[in-house]
Amino acid sequence: MKDNCTCKKLVPMAIDKAREVKGFPCRWKMIISKLKRIPLCLLDLPTHPCFSKNALYYDFF
Repeated sequence: MKDNCTCKKLVPMAIDKAREVKGFPCRWKMIISKLKRIPLCLLDLPTHPCFSKNALYYDFF
């Protein structure tokens, strides 16, 4: 994987921004938990046969 992978940069930034939100704390806790799962979900993508045709493949690897 690239060290400068976009998901490695954007996910932590999104989590930090979500923690700053004051309204709807329960809803944002759920959103943060889902954001934390994104990198693990992306690791499963390369096993899909069509993934190498996707532009995300070139960003991820």
